[in-house]
Amino acid sequence: AEPGNYWYQHTLRQAYEAAGNYPQAIAVQREITRRFPDRVEAFLGLCELYVRNNQLPEALSVLDELDQRTGETEESARRRLLIQEQQGDQAGALETTARLIELNPFVQGYYEKRYHLLMEAGQEAAAIQTLEDLLASSPANGFAMLTLADYYKAQDDIEKSDEYLFLAFANPEVEVQGKLKIIQQMMDYVAGDPSLLPRMQRLASLLGEAHPGSSALFSVRGLLFSLEGRTDSARYYLREGVLAEPANIPLWLDLLQASRKALDFEALYEDASEALEFYPNQEQFLYYYALAGERSGRWAAAHNALRKILRLGTAEAALLHRAQGLMALVEQGRERPAEAEAALQAALAAAGDDPEVRAWQARYLRAGSEAQAAIQQALDKQPLRPEWVDIYAQILLQNGQAAQAVRTLEPLVREHPLPLLLEHYGDALWQAGQATEARTQWQRALDAGARFDLADKLQQE
Repeated sequence: AEPGNYWYQHTLRQAYEAAGNYPQAIAVQREITRRFPDRVEAFLGLCELYVRNNQLPEALSVLDELDQRTGETEESARRRLLIQEQQGDQAGALETTARLIELNPFVQGYYEKRYHLLMEAGQEAAAIQTLEDLLASSPANGFAMLTLADYYKAQDDIEKSDEYLFLAFANPEVEVQGKLKIIQQMMDYVAGDPSLLPRMQRLASLLGEAHPGSSALFSVRGLLFSLEGRTDSARYYLREGVLAEPANIPLWLDLLQASRKALDFEALYEDASEALEFYPNQEQFLYYYALAGERSGRWAAAHNALRKILRLGTAEAALLHRAQGLMALVEQGRERPAEAEAALQAALAAAGDDPEVRAWQARYLRAGSEAQAAIQQALDKQPLRPEWVDIYAQILLQNGQAAQAVRTLEPLVREHPLPLLLEHYGDALWQAGQATEARTQWQRALDAGARFDLADKLQQE
């Protein structure tokens, strides 16, 4: 082989590099650039070697030399940006992103990178202008529209935010999962402020027009029906969604959440059981399964699911702490008081400010001022959650405060006429001495799908 042959030199450099001898590999590659100055790949290869050997200034010098020979190219600018980011050179990176946008204004990633760099540098106005420039070059760009919508929402300019949000939702080129995520995030806001429901309905309508065949529509319709209190319709659409797309974990979670919001723990148990057939180790599925098992007296099933969550240890911290708190209720149901108390104390020590952990503490205590204080802490953080209000009312009943329990449940069942709430409202009325009205509410509960025997309840009461 001829030492002056390009491929000979290239193979020699590869051999040195494979042996970890970067100084020698760099020397050979530098010689290649001297002998073959027209080969762009020779300079890029030398730049790469300097980067791998952590000689970043030298790598930039090679790119400078290449740009002098060929003019700045998109490839050299991309490499320059990567090096500047490694160096922490924010000013240089900003300059390079501007050049990349000039060289190719149709690559979204360049605008995204520049936007994030400008925001990190505190140059908010310039960052927003970058997104406006991105929309000018790519009018259907979902990232720009949704980021601008989020920005103006943070500025309390809802009108401007909605302008971009509706624009994004109406555009079929904007990815449907991103839109679905926004609707899911809005759920809690709408639940706390019903005046936002028309806005949500418009977004759902735009989503349906833009993506008429998407299984995501099942989820959106289900979520909307859930917000409107139409739990049967919500579960119908969400079940249709998971039947159409059984591998869709977020869709399963929407279904499980809808069953929980309906306080239908038998349905929740069935749904979670089915979800676990597809994903037997999915921690959130296991948690819903355990919750439904605990509420329906399936202690062994609930215990096994919670043990699996805690043994895997891969769930988010909040879920692990809630599982520990729920374990206290399960152990209590299994008549293992020492284990129940240990589980509760572990959950409180790790996440005493978590409203769900406090709710489990309240149910564990069942009665007394401490139980009432625990559920009040949950309500302070999530005051409109029917599940927590119902627990509060049950504790009032246990404390002999039937009249206050009636006053607590009356507005709740008016807004959320769920079978379990109607049943508990009847219980409160009966204890308050309003037997006729109690029977009426129990019948309403049965008509709505509650699962109890009225004759047995009357005998027990």
